[in-house]
Amino acid sequence: EVLFEAYGPGGVPMLIKAITDNRNRTLAEVRHILAEHDGKLGEPGSVRWMFELKGVVYLPRDTARTEEWELAMIDAGADDIRLTEGALELVAQPEKLESLKQAARALGNTIDEANLEWIAKNPVQPDPATAAQLEKLFAALDENDDVADVYGG
Repeated sequence: EVLFEAYGPGGVPMLIKAITDNRNRTLAEVRHILAEHDGKLGEPGSVRWMFELKGVVYLPRDTARTEEWELAMIDAGADDIRLTEGALELVAQPEKLESLKQAARALGNTIDEANLEWIAKNPVQPDPATAAQLEKLFAALDENDDVADVYGG
């Protein structure tokens, strides 16, 4: 497992997690994809400080939430409860991920997914043109067999 630090179009910070048996090949492929999409690799430590590793539990967007439910999730370790376009996200410290999953299940919730993810400390809101370029870059990276996840800031 390798974690590459990079900058996308508009200088947007990115972390690229790859699983590979040949680090040099994967590095060359990622560097090429970045260059084709107005991005570049960063030096070790240049981007990672802008992210923190968090446990994220994804529940269906229509999960019933009450004040008691939210308090139970906070007691189980949730630092943040976010409603996004596609899901209800419970965000916690990595060591609280399992207890948060167990608490959600105990309340009868269906868990769509639960992962450790790199989350930007100060997310950047790119302009529409840059956002379109970033989407193309993320899609190109996703097509690479060695790239497991891409996190943008």
